[in-house]
Amino acid sequence: MRFLNTITKIEMVVVSAAVVGLFFTAPSAALAEESAFQTDYTVSLKTETLQKQFQYRGSTLTKVTKASIEYYANSDNQKKPYENVWFNDGQPIGLERLASFGLDKGKSATLVVTHKDQGGVQEEKAAANIILRLTLDAYNNTDSLIAVRVPSQSFSGIVREMLNLRCVDTNPATPFEASKAKLTFTIAGDESNGQIKHLFYM
Repeated sequence: MRFLNTITKIEMVVVSAAVVGLFFTAPSAALAEESAFQTDYTVSLKTETLQKQFQYRGSTLTKVTKASIEYYANSDNQKKPYENVWFNDGQPIGLERLASFGLDKGKSATLVVTHKDQGGVQEEKAAANIILRLTLDAYNNTDSLIAVRVPSQSFSGIVREMLNLRCVDTNPATPFEASKAKLTFTIAGDESNGQIKHLFYM
């Protein structure tokens, strides 16, 4: 695991998206929720709270979360590891790149978020950060991250954390022009209960 310096924080990653001019268009709201997940690949993000791994005298790493990412083609379900990222209170502190992001170019993908246990605020912060990062990784590979499916119990928390990362939603009280968004995200709960939100990074 190598430690990340300040240039790898999510603010700098998102700025890089603006520089290269990456754009993500959300599926039409008229689409059924299920159709948003009919993609070529599934990218799996699993979060885990590490209770004692970094607890030693003098350590300031008291809220550590590990995020593990793998992916597979929906045609064969052969899982391939991509990377592990460590966070402390939502800030990235370490990265272990296991392989290149090996999706075939020009394909579509769904990101599925799960928690090893019950989740919580720290895992929601990590998930929001990774959602932004993986969107950029997909576009650097000329792929489209069509939608993000999250645990229903974490839906509101992950949306909140993405708003904290300077995304905006479709709230009429928030003036913005969606066509000017640099990144757009469709977040949906993993149950058929109508949880869905379109977020925009301007």
